[in-house]
Amino acid sequence: MNKGIWDRETLAVYRAMRAYHKAFIRYNKAIPTPEDAKQSLDIAKEQLIQALNSPVAKSHINLVLSSRQDSHQKAKITEKERTMEINLASIFGLKIRQVKRTFHSEPLPPIETPPLKTATDLTKQLEKLHRSIAEEVEASRRIPERIPKKKRKRQIARGVTSLIFASGCAIANAFSSPAIPAMLASYSTALTAFENAIRDIVGENL
Repeated sequence: MNKGIWDRETLAVYRAMRAYHKAFIRYNKAIPTPEDAKQSLDIAKEQLIQALNSPVAKSHINLVLSSRQDSHQKAKITEKERTMEINLASIFGLKIRQVKRTFHSEPLPPIETPPLKTATDLTKQLEKLHRSIAEEVEASRRIPERIPKKKRKRQIARGVTSLIFASGCAIANAFSSPAIPAMLASYSTALTAFENAIRDIVGENL
Protein backbone atom coordinates (compact mmCIF):
# COMPACT_ATOMS: atom_id res chain seq x y z
CA MET A 1 0.00 0.00 0.00
CA ASN A 2 1.43 3.33 -1.06
CA LYS A 3 2.22 6.03 1.50
CA GLY A 4 -0.31 8.19 -0.31
CA ILE A 5 -3.04 6.46 1.67
CA TRP A 6 -1.79 8.43 4.71
CA ASP A 7 -1.42 11.82 3.01
CA ARG A 8 -2.90 14.83 4.78
CA GLU A 9 -5.80 15.04 2.30
CA THR A 10 -6.66 11.36 2.72
CA LEU A 11 -6.52 11.58 6.48
CA ALA A 12 -8.96 14.49 6.34
CA VAL A 13 -11.38 12.34 4.33
CA TYR A 14 -11.05 9.42 6.75
CA ARG A 15 -11.65 11.69 9.74
CA ALA A 16 -14.73 13.12 8.06
CA MET A 17 -16.02 9.60 7.38
CA ARG A 18 -15.58 8.63 11.01
CA ALA A 19 -17.35 11.79 12.14
CA TYR A 20 -20.26 11.14 9.78
CA HIS A 21 -20.66 7.57 10.98
CA LYS A 22 -20.64 8.66 14.63
CA ALA A 23 -23.15 11.40 13.88
CA PHE A 24 -25.43 8.92 12.11
CA ILE A 25 -25.37 6.53 15.09
CA ARG A 26 -26.47 9.37 17.36
CA TYR A 27 -29.13 10.46 14.88
CA ASN A 28 -30.48 6.92 14.51
CA LYS A 29 -30.81 6.82 18.31
CA ALA A 30 -32.08 10.44 18.53
CA ILE A 31 -29.28 11.46 20.93
CA PRO A 32 -29.58 13.96 22.58
CA THR A 33 -32.74 14.92 20.64
CA PRO A 34 -33.85 14.17 17.07
CA GLU A 35 -33.40 17.82 16.12
CA ASP A 36 -29.93 18.21 17.60
CA ALA A 37 -28.80 14.88 16.20
CA LYS A 38 -30.05 15.83 12.72
CA GLN A 39 -28.17 19.13 12.87
CA SER A 40 -24.97 17.32 13.84
CA LEU A 41 -25.44 14.82 11.01
CA ASP A 42 -25.92 17.65 8.50
CA ILE A 43 -22.73 19.34 9.72
CA ALA A 44 -20.83 16.05 9.45
CA LYS A 45 -22.11 15.62 5.91
CA GLU A 46 -20.92 19.08 4.91
CA GLN A 47 -17.49 18.38 6.37
CA LEU A 48 -17.30 15.08 4.46
CA ILE A 49 -18.27 16.74 1.18
CA GLN A 50 -15.72 19.49 1.82
CA ALA A 51 -12.99 16.88 2.39
CA LEU A 52 -13.95 15.03 -0.78
CA ASN A 53 -13.90 18.30 -2.73
CA SER A 54 -10.31 19.13 -1.89
CA PRO A 55 -8.30 19.50 -5.14
CA VAL A 56 -6.01 16.56 -4.38
CA ALA A 57 -8.87 14.26 -3.36
CA LYS A 58 -10.89 15.13 -6.47
CA SER A 59 -7.97 14.61 -8.83
CA HIS A 60 -7.16 11.18 -7.43
CA ILE A 61 -10.79 10.04 -7.37
CA ASN A 62 -11.24 11.26 -10.94
CA LEU A 63 -8.17 9.27 -11.96
CA VAL A 64 -9.74 6.03 -10.78
CA LEU A 65 -13.29 6.68 -11.96
CA SER A 66 -12.26 7.92 -15.40
CA SER A 67 -10.07 4.85 -15.87
CA ARG A 68 -13.16 2.68 -16.13
CA GLN A 69 -14.89 2.50 -19.49
CA ASP A 70 -18.03 1.20 -17.81
CA SER A 71 -18.62 2.57 -14.32
CA HIS A 72 -21.13 -0.22 -13.60
CA GLN A 73 -18.74 -3.04 -14.44
CA LYS A 74 -17.41 -5.01 -11.50
CA ALA A 75 -14.31 -7.15 -11.88
CA LYS A 76 -14.48 -10.69 -10.57
CA ILE A 77 -12.37 -10.88 -7.44
CA THR A 78 -11.45 -13.66 -5.06
CA GLU A 79 -12.63 -14.00 -1.47
CA LYS A 80 -9.06 -13.31 -0.35
CA GLU A 81 -9.03 -10.03 -2.28
CA ARG A 82 -12.42 -9.09 -0.84
CA THR A 83 -11.16 -9.81 2.68
CA MET A 84 -8.13 -7.61 2.10
CA GLU A 85 -10.43 -4.76 1.09
CA ILE A 86 -12.71 -5.30 4.09
CA ASN A 87 -9.70 -5.07 6.38
CA LEU A 88 -9.52 -1.37 5.41
CA ALA A 89 -12.77 -0.78 7.31
CA SER A 90 -11.12 0.38 10.54
CA ILE A 91 -9.43 3.23 8.67
CA PHE A 92 -12.90 4.64 7.94
CA GLY A 93 -14.12 4.25 11.51
CA LEU A 94 -16.02 1.02 10.84
CA LYS A 95 -15.74 -2.36 12.50
CA ILE A 96 -14.55 -5.14 10.24
CA ARG A 97 -17.30 -7.50 11.43
CA GLN A 98 -19.91 -4.83 10.61
CA VAL A 99 -18.67 -4.54 7.05
CA LYS A 100 -18.49 -8.31 6.60
CA ARG A 101 -22.20 -8.53 7.47
CA THR A 102 -23.07 -6.15 4.65
CA PHE A 103 -21.82 -8.59 2.01
CA HIS A 104 -24.27 -11.35 1.17
CA SER A 105 -23.07 -14.94 0.98
CA GLU A 106 -24.89 -15.33 -2.33
CA PRO A 107 -24.41 -12.58 -4.95
CA LEU A 108 -27.54 -10.49 -5.41
CA PRO A 109 -28.81 -9.51 -8.86
CA PRO A 110 -27.27 -6.23 -10.02
CA ILE A 111 -29.41 -3.12 -9.68
CA GLU A 112 -29.42 0.14 -11.58
CA THR A 113 -27.02 2.53 -9.89
CA PRO A 114 -26.20 6.12 -10.85
CA PRO A 115 -23.08 6.38 -13.03
CA LEU A 116 -19.98 7.36 -11.09
CA LYS A 117 -17.62 8.86 -13.63
CA THR A 118 -16.18 11.80 -11.70
CA ALA A 119 -15.59 12.90 -8.12
CA THR A 120 -18.52 15.29 -8.58
CA ASP A 121 -20.79 12.32 -9.34
CA LEU A 122 -19.66 10.72 -6.09
CA THR A 123 -20.40 13.77 -3.96
CA LYS A 124 -23.78 14.27 -5.66
CA GLN A 125 -24.80 10.73 -4.79
CA LEU A 126 -23.58 11.15 -1.23
CA GLU A 127 -25.72 14.28 -0.96
CA LYS A 128 -28.73 12.41 -2.35
CA LEU A 129 -28.28 9.40 -0.11
CA HIS A 130 -27.78 11.67 2.90
CA ARG A 131 -31.23 13.15 2.27
CA SER A 132 -32.67 9.66 1.86
CA ILE A 133 -31.06 8.52 5.10
CA ALA A 134 -32.74 11.35 7.01
CA GLU A 135 -36.11 10.63 5.37
CA GLU A 136 -35.89 6.90 6.05
CA VAL A 137 -34.83 7.32 9.67
CA GLU A 138 -37.76 9.69 10.25
CA ALA A 139 -40.10 7.19 8.58
CA SER A 140 -38.75 4.37 10.73
CA ARG A 141 -39.62 6.31 13.87
CA ARG A 142 -43.26 6.30 12.80
CA ILE A 143 -43.43 2.49 12.53
CA PRO A 144 -45.77 1.51 15.38
CA GLU A 145 -44.60 -2.06 15.97
CA ARG A 146 -41.39 -2.40 17.97
CA ILE A 147 -39.79 -5.33 16.12
CA PRO A 148 -40.35 -4.01 12.56
CA LYS A 149 -39.10 -0.60 13.72
CA LYS A 150 -35.87 -2.06 15.11
CA LYS A 151 -35.40 -4.17 11.97
CA ARG A 152 -35.77 -1.14 9.69
CA LYS A 153 -33.41 0.98 11.78
CA ARG A 154 -30.79 -1.80 11.65
CA GLN A 155 -31.25 -2.04 7.89
CA ILE A 156 -30.68 1.70 7.44
CA ALA A 157 -27.60 1.51 9.68
CA ARG A 158 -26.26 -1.34 7.54
CA GLY A 159 -26.83 0.79 4.46
CA VAL A 160 -24.86 3.68 5.97
CA THR A 161 -22.03 1.30 6.81
CA SER A 162 -22.02 0.13 3.17
CA LEU A 163 -22.08 3.72 1.91
CA ILE A 164 -19.11 4.80 4.03
CA PHE A 165 -17.19 1.65 3.16
CA ALA A 166 -17.88 2.04 -0.56
CA SER A 167 -16.65 5.63 -0.53
CA GLY A 168 -13.68 4.89 1.68
CA CYS A 169 -12.62 1.82 -0.26
CA ALA A 170 -12.63 3.72 -3.53
CA ILE A 171 -10.79 6.70 -2.02
CA ALA A 172 -8.13 4.66 -0.23
CA ASN A 173 -7.69 2.82 -3.49
CA ALA A 174 -7.47 6.08 -5.40
CA PHE A 175 -4.64 7.29 -3.22
CA SER A 176 -2.81 3.98 -2.92
CA SER A 177 -1.39 3.47 -6.40
CA PRO A 178 -1.16 5.09 -9.83
CA ALA A 179 -1.40 1.63 -11.42
CA ILE A 180 -5.06 1.47 -12.40
CA PRO A 181 -5.24 -2.31 -13.04
CA ALA A 182 -4.14 -2.95 -9.46
CA MET A 183 -7.21 -1.02 -8.29
CA LEU A 184 -9.83 -3.33 -9.78
CA ALA A 185 -10.41 -5.30 -6.58
CA SER A 186 -11.03 -2.12 -4.59
CA TYR A 187 -13.23 -0.65 -7.29
CA SER A 188 -15.28 -3.83 -7.65
CA THR A 189 -15.74 -4.07 -3.89
CA ALA A 190 -16.72 -0.41 -3.68
CA LEU A 191 -19.39 -0.79 -6.37
CA THR A 192 -20.87 -3.85 -4.66
CA ALA A 193 -20.96 -1.97 -1.35
CA PHE A 194 -22.59 1.03 -3.07
CA GLU A 195 -25.33 -1.24 -4.46
CA ASN A 196 -25.84 -2.73 -0.99
CA ALA A 197 -26.16 0.78 0.45
CA ILE A 198 -28.88 1.69 -2.04
CA ARG A 199 -30.78 -1.53 -1.35
CA ASP A 200 -30.75 -1.04 2.41
CA ILE A 201 -31.44 2.69 2.46
CA VAL A 202 -33.98 3.26 -0.31
CA GLY A 203 -34.66 -0.08 -2.00
CA GLU A 204 -33.83 -1.17 -5.53
CA ASN A 205 -33.86 2.26 -7.16
CA LEU A 206 -32.18 5.52 -6.18
